[in-house]
Amino acid sequence: MKRETQFKRCPGSLVFMQPKPDTIPCVACGADTEIWSDEAEGKCPSCGATVVRYASQSCVDWCKHAKECLGEDKYKKYGEMKAAMRKHALANAMTQAMTQHFGGDAARIDRAKKIAGYAELILAEEPDADPNVVFAAAVLLAVGEMAAQADRASGSADASKSECPSVVPEILRTLGYADDFIAEVCGIVLDDSRLRDRINFQIVHDAALLADSEEHRIRVASVPLDDAFLASFMTAGARQFAERRVLLGKPGDTPARG
Repeated sequence: MKRETQFKRCPGSLVFMQPKPDTIPCVACGADTEIWSDEAEGKCPSCGATVVRYASQSCVDWCKHAKECLGEDKYKKYGEMKAAMRKHALANAMTQAMTQHFGGDAARIDRAKKIAGYAELILAEEPDADPNVVFAAAVLLAVGEMAAQADRASGSADASKSECPSVVPEILRTLGYADDFIAEVCGIVLDDSRLRDRINFQIVHDAALLADSEEHRIRVASVPLDDAFLASFMTAGARQFAERRVLLGKPGDTPARG
């Protein structure tokens, strides 16, 4: 009983166990938006935009007693909240990195968003995958590719294909991801053949293939897709999306199904 009381006094858990409203400014219009401390996002009362709180560190993230302290249900909800916060932070970090380092190439940013969108579609068909690893790798794939190209062009010592471009782990460390998580994401970004039998790698590979083949799939919409093209997909889900002519179109559009 004494130990339970001690857990309840922990500041990190109190914020989640006894939620309170926080006021977060809307990035679209600046209006104050109320988001409870046990939630990742809220809707702006002025313009209706989704407002996401920034991911922050808590003792719940590292304490070995966190699950016991919060309880199974609350601990699971906390994990889902942090995943949602990091997901939005990753998307923002990707756009900022591409703008800062690569001039804000709109076409490449759109491609990165499409890869992430296709990855989420495939994830729904692959329950054994880790959605956090997949989304992080999908979002940062284009950043890693562009950084590697820039390094090779400049003759940088970082240009080796066996080394992850520094911008990728830097973004992930800033968001508080663990070293083993960062290592797997970097391996996927590097297209490490040792990971090809892992579902996380396969989903990101196929998401990029779906994004990069949209124009081709539109051009041949009236005829069956080539068997060799379909065989290049590593997951059944992505292959079915290709066969059914699923297209994301512009980022944010509802997937079009043929």
